[in-house]
Amino acid sequence: MFHIKFFRIIILCLGLCIVSQSYANQHPKERGRLAFHAFKQKKFKPNLLLETRFYYGFLAYHHTELRRMAGHLPGFELSLTHNTFGKREWQKMHHYPYISYNLFYSPLTGHPSLGQTYAIYPSLDIPIYQTYNHYISFRTGLGLGYMTKHFHAVNNYKNLAIGSDFNIFINLMFNYRYHLTQWTDVTAGLGLIHISNGGTASPNYGINLPMVSVAFSQKISAENRRLYPRKPSIPLFSYKDNKIFIYNIQAGYATKDMGNITGKKYNVYHGSFSVLKCLNQVNAVGVSIEGMWDEYSKDFLEQKVDSVTPTFTDIFRTSIAATYEIKFSTLIAHLGFGWYVSGEPSTNTEYYETVALKYLFYKNTYLLMNLRAYGGKAAFLSWGIGYRLKWDYGRLNLP
Repeated sequence: MFHIKFFRIIILCLGLCIVSQSYANQHPKERGRLAFHAFKQKKFKPNLLLETRFYYGFLAYHHTELRRMAGHLPGFELSLTHNTFGKREWQKMHHYPYISYNLFYSPLTGHPSLGQTYAIYPSLDIPIYQTYNHYISFRTGLGLGYMTKHFHAVNNYKNLAIGSDFNIFINLMFNYRYHLTQWTDVTAGLGLIHISNGGTASPNYGINLPMVSVAFSQKISAENRRLYPRKPSIPLFSYKDNKIFIYNIQAGYATKDMGNITGKKYNVYHGSFSVLKCLNQVNAVGVSIEGMWDEYSKDFLEQKVDSVTPTFTDIFRTSIAATYEIKFSTLIAHLGFGWYVSGEPSTNTEYYETVALKYLFYKNTYLLMNLRAYGGKAAFLSWGIGYRLKWDYGRLNLP
């Protein structure tokens, strides 16, 4: 029954693409006679595409408890895609990426305790290599996912992957786009979908879906050629990027649900100071010093060593992390890999990974969303605030 509904959706979306193609190929005088004027160029932003994508992959059981739910699965996605043309400066700096707004659906593996998943998320295709007909990119998407079934101690105790209805939905993909005709693109992708609640509910092993995909894109507005050729502008009186350093100071707070282990929720406080060196106008690398107070560590250490009260230095953990940032106008993506240098361990590994988004909402002040993971398993999702200072040492040395 599901496969019949799935193919009905596919046929409907392909029909929409065919209708838009036939309309686009009509003579302008014939277009004016129609009562439906939605596809006129002035009604849309330039370079819009309607895209249907079909996925096929499998559920990777990175924990033994998930093996019973493993299997192959299909997926379907409907997207409204915008091929940027340099209207904003950051688009030129990133060589004119594609921006998409996506609706995703998958029945998953069909296991009765796993259910189905829906997601809505934006994505950004950063080009790696491009010519007029060929476009190779890395696609990054982050949004909100919904699971029709999740863990319940009585009604659905076999689902140890997800403990909440709403979750973080991440889609990472290498994408190849070929301009088949003036109005049609064909795309193939290889990537990974990750669904997790960031430790806000337990259990939270998360769902990892390695996927291959193929997509068909149909332009729904005439291509904007007025801004060609696509040549990025060079700001007047610019300075060498290797003389620019960035200093970040930030703090965050999270709650961590350990209900499947201790039956409690714990508070997590963390802060950091980082120094990064600009590689160019959008990329920077550096190092950060971080500190964290996790209330779960106190309970863990008290149970580990009977009748011994852990001290502040046992619970408070400091770490050093290698960091990377990439900037998109007022939005900054952050990646980090760190290791703890002090404090007593309360996890199976002393290394961790961080993925963060920073939004500059007022001058140098930004809002922070930070996900920390141990060995790919989400530990907690925190929210915070920070201050960013960009210092140009090259300008100080000018005569």
